[in-house]
Amino acid sequence: MHTSERTWRLEARKLLEAFEAGSSVEEIREFLATRNGASLPDTASRLLEDVGDRSARVQDCGLARLIECADAPLAALIANDSRTRKHCLRAGERHLVVLAGFEKAFRRGLRELGYPIAPAGAHGTNRGQVMAANEPPGPIAEA
Repeated sequence: MHTSERTWRLEARKLLEAFEAGSSVEEIREFLATRNGASLPDTASRLLEDVGDRSARVQDCGLARLIECADAPLAALIANDSRTRKHCLRAGERHLVVLAGFEKAFRRGLRELGYPIAPAGAHGTNRGQVMAANEPPGPIAEA
């Protein structure tokens, strides 16, 4: 943050926002050094490096679908089955996370296991829930 003609105040929050927007440590260092006319003070360099290191530790992996299972044993079965385990991650006892790029393969493996994914709100659920084996299926066709 620019405070006067020759004074800059670095804030970790602003640096984090810059990294989230795609700036690199070198870009910010170059920007500040160009305007400062000299190398950065050690405290500013350390702050920049620290925030830069932190920015590389958490990453956006894209969109995902949260799947709710009827119970924990069903979630464990799906998460550990060879047809589905490489396409999902456990997220608590009854939930699985499927990254968008793996959804088609996950659904295929789930069908091979004998479990379709009920649409959100179907069968009394309020999210896309995997039906338990003892739940009666809904009608396939109407007369």
